[in-house]
Amino acid sequence: MARGYTASTSSPQSGINRRYLPARDLAWKAMATPACLSTIRLGSTIDDIPCSAVITGSAARAMVFGHDGEHPVDLNLVVPHGSFRTLHAFVKRDLGYRSVTKSAHPAIAPAVCLFRKYESNGRTITLSAPRPSQSILQIILNAPSTADMVFMSAGGVAWFYPQLLKQGVAIRSRSSNFVPLDCKLGYVGGVTRLMRLENDLEFTRRACGSSCPTLWHHVDDTSLRCFVDWNSEDTVTDLFGDVDVEWRLSLYCTNSHCRYRIAIMERNLHTDGAFNRNDVRYIPPEIRCRQPRFLQLITGAFYGSGCSRPYLIPVPVRDGVDRRPTLDDLDITYWVRQFAYTQCTASRRILRHTFDSVPYPDVSIGARFTAFFEIPLETTQPNHLLNRMANMSGRHETVLGSVLVVKQTRDCEIVDMSKGDQVVSNFLVSSFRRLRIALDCISSQEQGLVQQLPQFV
Repeated sequence: MARGYTASTSSPQSGINRRYLPARDLAWKAMATPACLSTIRLGSTIDDIPCSAVITGSAARAMVFGHDGEHPVDLNLVVPHGSFRTLHAFVKRDLGYRSVTKSAHPAIAPAVCLFRKYESNGRTITLSAPRPSQSILQIILNAPSTADMVFMSAGGVAWFYPQLLKQGVAIRSRSSNFVPLDCKLGYVGGVTRLMRLENDLEFTRRACGSSCPTLWHHVDDTSLRCFVDWNSEDTVTDLFGDVDVEWRLSLYCTNSHCRYRIAIMERNLHTDGAFNRNDVRYIPPEIRCRQPRFLQLITGAFYGSGCSRPYLIPVPVRDGVDRRPTLDDLDITYWVRQFAYTQCTASRRILRHTFDSVPYPDVSIGARFTAFFEIPLETTQPNHLLNRMANMSGRHETVLGSVLVVKQTRDCEIVDMSKGDQVVSNFLVSSFRRLRIALDCISSQEQGLVQQLPQFV
């Protein structure tokens, strides 16, 4: 199937109409799904539900894969954080369901901020929401298998890993490890004739390549998702617009043919960022000798919290990137901590800032410099180096955590920094001042902490 297809309800001869549109109306008529979809899309009953609310789980899977002998009896709704309370009232008042629990399944709990499970006459509805300002794709991409990474809006249906779908194969994600052996969540723990569940790509008897479950991807990558629209004015692809979500399926790969298999990768250094001069001396050789070798290394400037001066250091490009890298492709975790090592979804663009000019009319820079910041934790130390540099320029603010700076040309190509570039970088980073960020930018373990990041003049 093509990666994108738009079906019109006025074209009954269309194959997509024959399969998808009747399924939408038939499978869920008893559970008022069309009413929910209409409400989400048009706001006819709940006037402040945005169109980004979606249906996932068995209902959405049935749209893509068909039914496996029986119709689903559960409905899984995922909504933006700000719409949770309104839709909660709708499910209870208008649909007549009673709330039975506020606890999400442990497999998806790290990605869920608000949750309710409802029951009525043997049927189940779940309602989930991510943290404030986070995309609902954070929850979708934490599903226990690739076959569960599917969702449906009022205007269409979308799913990830279309090539695996064509083979009838689903790969387990890290969250499947939290599904007990005697329980079922999505395609994990059950028996189905539609999909074959695999732990990794060992069944292919060849190297994983760019499909390795340990490699990071961004939702901007259109090769890893498919969609079908039945309403071109309310396309499901709107959910991918201006969204910063990246993900990986697993922390390790057990495919014996893969160059990133755990037997090799466990020998390499894993860090949560760098701090002082000792780190600067120890980490670069580990990066250069890492197995398998990084295909690309970029020179950047590192301002460690415990350093007495900045250093030029190697910044690797993530595995699997064989093109000109973007800022999202840099493996900066050796130097600054932006997420926990065990995370498989992240939103990191808020933790960086690009300078393409300076606040002085007579001064210009012929390149772009991007600073990457650590996500502040309770134990994050003030950056004494940057604080001292700020004091020298007449400022007295505090910056938390280490900072990494990389250089880009005007056409956004990432290039190596030189000693001369470091002088420009020193001038730019000395313009930091405080910025509070919302708690939705931090992981669930870090909620309740006061967060600070630099702001710029």
